[in-house]
Amino acid sequence: RLWTEQDRKIIETMRGATSETTLEQADGSVRTYISQKFPIFDPVRGEHIICAISTDITEQKRIEDALAESEQRSHAFFENSPSMMYMKDTDHAITFANANANYLEFYGIAEDDTIGARPVNYLDPETLAKFEAIDRKIVGHNIVKQFEAQMRSNNGEMHDFVVTKFPVHDADGESIGVGGINTDVTELRKSEKQLRRAKDEAETAARMFELAAKKAQIADLAKSEFLASMSHELRTPLSGIIGMANLLLDTDGSLDDDQLHKIGTIQSSGKALLTILNDVLDISKIEAGELQIENRDCSIAALMNAVENLWKP
Repeated sequence: RLWTEQDRKIIETMRGATSETTLEQADGSVRTYISQKFPIFDPVRGEHIICAISTDITEQKRIEDALAESEQRSHAFFENSPSMMYMKDTDHAITFANANANYLEFYGIAEDDTIGARPVNYLDPETLAKFEAIDRKIVGHNIVKQFEAQMRSNNGEMHDFVVTKFPVHDADGESIGVGGINTDVTELRKSEKQLRRAKDEAETAARMFELAAKKAQIADLAKSEFLASMSHELRTPLSGIIGMANLLLDTDGSLDDDQLHKIGTIQSSGKALLTILNDVLDISKIEAGELQIENRDCSIAALMNAVENLWKP
């Protein structure tokens, strides 16, 4: 019915028509054809008839479908990339539909404002001149270049970017422009600065701790030396006191009981003080790691008696 209706229209209008159709082959495969029909006059019949030329375009359609699918995939990556992506021609103008959504959003511009125009309205002159000089070098030397740059967004905030630019070629391999991918690393750079600051603070704290530890060690050593020195200084006169008390106790018959008791108290008190001095020396030895433990017999009765004598009137 389709063919009949189309044929009738061609005869009525005396104008040719082109159509595309699919036909099942004898082996069950389906092929695509493009048919061109046009009216011609048949002198034998004395009327116009239709002449048709059909061309098998199955392979061409397969290639077109594969290309369309590839373009759809590329477009999906292009539009959904977290980076700003764009293409510029050799005059530094954004080419048709070649700035993705992130690019437009960052600069707060519409697609119609970018197509065929240089980014003079949203890049400062110094940055623009720098980028265009890099673009010329990329096209001229057919190289890929990566660098870091700062760019200001439409809300006035400065962002850090890693910019990758590369040459774009046509089917003959000729450079026709530059492609660019701008990856926002602002938060990464902030984190790196915070990490460096924390590292510096930790190193400073470690140095201060080490200095404080050295000062404490020096003070501790000075204290130990002072205690040892004072113990030795006190030991000399104390030894004299104890020695004289011993000499008095050895006097035969010249001292009464009360005098002997008092001298004995002096002697025991001196020995107690000498024990305290020895304990102070032991503290110094403990801090120096040189203390030696001695096991000796001890009379509890004698110890209690000595304590009692200290407090007798």
